[in-house]
Amino acid sequence: MLSSATNLFNKKSNEKITIILLLLSIFLNIGLIYKFFYEGEKVVLAKDGRSEIKMTEENREFVMTEMRGFLESVQKINEGIAKNNPEIITKVGQQSGTCKVDVVPQGLVRSLPYEFKQMGFQTHELFDAISKIAKKNYDRQQTQEKLNLLLKRHEKRESCRTEEMRKTPILFLSTLG
Repeated sequence: MLSSATNLFNKKSNEKITIILLLLSIFLNIGLIYKFFYEGEKVVLAKDGRSEIKMTEENREFVMTEMRGFLESVQKINEGIAKNNPEIITKVGQQSGTCKVDVVPQGLVRSLPYEFKQMGFQTHELFDAISKIAKKNYDRQQTQEKLNLLLKRHEKRESCRTEEMRKTPILFLSTLG
């Protein structure tokens, strides 16, 4: 009788410990996901009044290349619209879409503030949408509207950033060290 009571106590005790450890693990994982994927690094106010995101040289070069690629992609999509050539638009949209997320250098996502990450992911998703429109059922007007939406999102974010951060109107990327 005592043995079965002890076994029952140990079993309930083990269940409680397991539940506590499981909950602790869940909360710890939520915290880590928040820290590394959502929050990102803090934006620092530089001496010249710009918002500074510190990152490694490799990550900075990647982001600068992405920004140049964004402009080139917009230019090529406009060319495809002007020439009424959906093949150009499809190709560019696929090259600049969410497939680019797979080649992000290690540590870059963690170093970016949430707003910057959000803008980047939404931009790549819009390139996918533009490509899809051009490939499946090309409509010049609809393609132009999606491209305008892409540009307006960037314009809106920049104007919002300027209004919110009057002291820090311009963003720049610097290397660690």
